[in-house]
Amino acid sequence: MIRGAYPPEAVEALKDEVIAIATNQRGVVAGVEAKPGAPPAEVLAQTVAVHFPHKVSELCRTETARDCVVEALHAALGEPLGIKLLQTMMFTKSPGSPGQGSHNDEYYIPTRDMSLVASWVALDKVDQENGGLEVIPGSHRPAVAWPHVPCDDKRFESATHVDAAVVGATESSWVPAVMEPGDALIFSGYLLHRSTANDSADRYRRAFVSHYCSSHTLVPWTNDGRFDIKGEGCLRDFLLVRGTDPYAGSMPVRDVLKPFVRDSTFHAQLAIAPGPKDDEETKRDE
Repeated sequence: MIRGAYPPEAVEALKDEVIAIATNQRGVVAGVEAKPGAPPAEVLAQTVAVHFPHKVSELCRTETARDCVVEALHAALGEPLGIKLLQTMMFTKSPGSPGQGSHNDEYYIPTRDMSLVASWVALDKVDQENGGLEVIPGSHRPAVAWPHVPCDDKRFESATHVDAAVVGATESSWVPAVMEPGDALIFSGYLLHRSTANDSADRYRRAFVSHYCSSHTLVPWTNDGRFDIKGEGCLRDFLLVRGTDPYAGSMPVRDVLKPFVRDSTFHAQLAIAPGPKDDEETKRDE
């Protein structure tokens, strides 16, 4: 935990930015429903999360490279070549909104060298009442991307989650991350975490989340629950935040990931994502 990693002015700017992105003021974003000038409460109520905001927001790109966060990433990875940003998300979680079921991030974003690290930045005061992050300390150590099973717990929007009993955990194993605005939690891509429903009457639980890995790792990720097994075997759409890209001379950086606003059906769709494309599907996409 890095207390006060982001100063108040950065926190307020990020809160304003999610409104601007979710009303298409930073460029076209898929899934946007709210119009420019809509009341912030209306915009936030229509938005579960914005994915890849750094694609349209210079502020988000800048804030992913904040010095104290990058120093923590560098210490965690011990990576001499560099660190690359793979993904950003801005969560809103209005009062009454459900949480996200237990998972570890490597399940969704696989890295070849197990170097995935998350930065979870609180933009509001975060606790159990408004659906703060909960983690199982030490659950990253086996380095297993635990399988998902159906989730029918109404506290969560997710259609699937990790059965904590499989990893030898119980409800008492979960530890809440109580955070003040601007605090950043840095954790392994294998750490089991979740968030429960926002049961407060009038509090938001906004967060700015980024995922990084070492610059030399190959990431066979297609951002839809599938592995890239026919292409280069590496997602080459990233932002280098420190050091060098060792593949710069042999594999071009591509612009393939597009920002979108997530609604409440996102996890249900992800749970039934199709398998790898066949040759005919690939040709049609091209």
